[in-house]
Amino acid sequence: MSRPSMRRLIAAASRRTAVGRWVAGQLTVPGTQEVLRAEWHWYIDRVGPGMTVFDIGANDGLNSILFSNLVGESGAVWAFEPGRNAFRRLRRSIAAQRAANVRPIKAAVAVREGRAWLHVYAEAHDTKSSLFERSVAEVQQTPIGVEQVRTITLDRFCRNRAIERIDVLKIDAEGAEMQVLLGGRGLLEAKRIGCCLFEIGQTTIDAGTTPQAIFEYLAQLGYRVAPLTGPRRLLARLRGQQRVPFLMVVAEPA
Repeated sequence: MSRPSMRRLIAAASRRTAVGRWVAGQLTVPGTQEVLRAEWHWYIDRVGPGMTVFDIGANDGLNSILFSNLVGESGAVWAFEPGRNAFRRLRRSIAAQRAANVRPIKAAVAVREGRAWLHVYAEAHDTKSSLFERSVAEVQQTPIGVEQVRTITLDRFCRNRAIERIDVLKIDAEGAEMQVLLGGRGLLEAKRIGCCLFEIGQTTIDAGTTPQAIFEYLAQLGYRVAPLTGPRRLLARLRGQQRVPFLMVVAEPA
């Protein structure tokens, strides 16, 4: 299926609530990152009625609300957000948009269940909050504190709730992408995750892993990876690099 035109994308988004109209407006702002534009293209092209979508790192719910409208009443969106302030905003967004098919979960998705420390940033930058302590050079920010948060795994969460399949798994975990995927090994082995869209970047290196380690893990489980934008060879160029550009990566069963 070809990717929709920008005109079609904006029309589709603008039909879907105030948040959807805000998304459509952002797509027309000069200087909007091409990766972000491509991400919204991908969601509207690939997410459809009746699907189950996991939004890991939901923050204030922008993508969750978009998913809500795309999957419709027959679908389900599970929105995971560990941060106290972000989770409060997430619940407000869900209530304001009357998104009854979005289930907010206050937890960090990780490699094991238990408790962990979330390093939090000032509210203007709390999308950078992470299980890993680091400075964020591009916004010249360091954490202002920590919160103890609950951690869960994809495998056990789905088993406990009898969720047979995740059609779309979106991960924005600020460096913890590998931990999320390790905690979903059973689902990945069984090909019960239809596709996964996740970030890689300098946060990946800061968290003590490498993009190549993530790609190799997914390949071992029968998933092929490709950048959301640009040729596949972009991923090979990351091998051994200590400075990694921000990319969105798609993983699907081979």
